[in-house]
Amino acid sequence: MAIFIHLQSKRVVQARELAQRFDVSIRTIYRDMRSLENAGIPIAAETGKGYFLVEGYHLPPVMFTPQEIGALLLAERTAGMFTDSASQASLISALTKIKAVLKDAQKDWASAVEEQMSAYNPQAMDTSQTNRFIQDLQNALYEKKTLEIRYRSLKSERITQRKIEPVHMYFAGMYWYVVAFCHLRDAYRIFRVDQIEDLQPTDLDFTHTHPPIDEILRTMLESKAGHCVILRFPDELAWEAFRNHLLPGCILKTENSRARVEVTVLVDSLPVIGKWLVESGCEYEIVQPDELKAAARQYALEMADTYQQRAEALE
Repeated sequence: MAIFIHLQSKRVVQARELAQRFDVSIRTIYRDMRSLENAGIPIAAETGKGYFLVEGYHLPPVMFTPQEIGALLLAERTAGMFTDSASQASLISALTKIKAVLKDAQKDWASAVEEQMSAYNPQAMDTSQTNRFIQDLQNALYEKKTLEIRYRSLKSERITQRKIEPVHMYFAGMYWYVVAFCHLRDAYRIFRVDQIEDLQPTDLDFTHTHPPIDEILRTMLESKAGHCVILRFPDELAWEAFRNHLLPGCILKTENSRARVEVTVLVDSLPVIGKWLVESGCEYEIVQPDELKAAARQYALEMADTYQQRAEALE
């Protein structure tokens, strides 16, 4: 991209000038030019003169609406709650570059709004430490490279050394998770990122061709004898509010009618799904199973008792 911008700044640019500008060999410039041409950028060359862009070709100007600028500011403010320090720094750097190309009026709007926005970590988590391996995991997802991790089990606190092939990352309940093929277990497993005590990248390619994440998660749920749950919601808005709690692959069927949305999902824990339903605050009906109704009722009673005790303590 830097070479392309340099080409836009002049009518004709010599390969030697580009090599000196970017401190690389002329052979590297030749290779980069071929890459730009392969990407569809119309670059022409004239012997003895140099390279130039075909007249009339240019990148469209970067334009942002106030809504888009506001969304970027929200991302910047909340990133510290959900990512590691390296990702936070990268996001701030990227947004600074974006802000640099805004028009003056847009810059004024962004500055005024930014000064009046804050984000606070509700659980006071040190996300710079708990999520410090996010960029390593992202690289492994792209490069399809095996990782060596030291992982602490949430249930037993036991630490194991593992080789994993990451296939998907997701964020839920204030934590990042990675779905990966585990060489130790010879099966797919879900690891909570903050429980990874150490991570080392390797040069080892994946040993498996992995299916889509929906298929992986559904197979994992089925192997754990998951529970089939049917829920009804009054409208799409209520359903979407709850849907964010669910993993890809666990939604088996969705039926929409004018009066309601009925969904069939596969879950591995009825108490957990019951807790999510109660905490969601949305309107819902549990069609089946009865065990889920009991789990949601029990959690609602526990919440009511807790708040009653707090209310009495304030008297």
